[in-house]
Amino acid sequence: MRFQVVSFLAALPFSLANLADLSYSAPPERLAAAQKEAGCNLPAGFHLKDFAAKTNGTGPTPALTAYSFAYSDPDTGVAVKCSFNSSSVSTTPKGLTPRYACEDSDVKFILSGATQRTLTLIERICPGPNGVKGYEVAGAVDLALNCSTTLGSCKTSSTDVQGNFSALDPVTDPTRIKRWVS
Repeated sequence: MRFQVVSFLAALPFSLANLADLSYSAPPERLAAAQKEAGCNLPAGFHLKDFAAKTNGTGPTPALTAYSFAYSDPDTGVAVKCSFNSSSVSTTPKGLTPRYACEDSDVKFILSGATQRTLTLIERICPGPNGVKGYEVAGAVDLALNCSTTLGSCKTSSTDVQGNFSALDPVTDPTRIKRWVS
């Protein structure tokens, strides 16, 4: 038994140091599948840049009415723009926490918290043989915003906000792009 475990770990295409960098525990079956799948990276974290928001309120934590940011994941190579405004539509059915898609629908976000300052990022990873990504990682950051009292705008106090993914799960968002072949 010990030999099998050692053999399994030695065969992994990524180092144990990379696994130690993860803030979530990948199930053994996911690790085994990742070993076989080309393009399946288990990402550790993400970056947000150029977060800017508009607000109609005043005070230390005014409600955000629109915002935009750049998202990147250095482990998967994904880099997309994300935005929210009054015309944004959730990709999830009613009754589920609203998720909003970025330019690439494999990346979605949720703004939550009492003051709408917690941003959760969800990225679909690990395409299967049919190209559909079956897993998603998620992580959240608390945004430290500096809001102008006269201009109705907010920015993050840092130009590069870094976050760690803290969950790895099968895709739970029931929206999937279906490609029909006729």
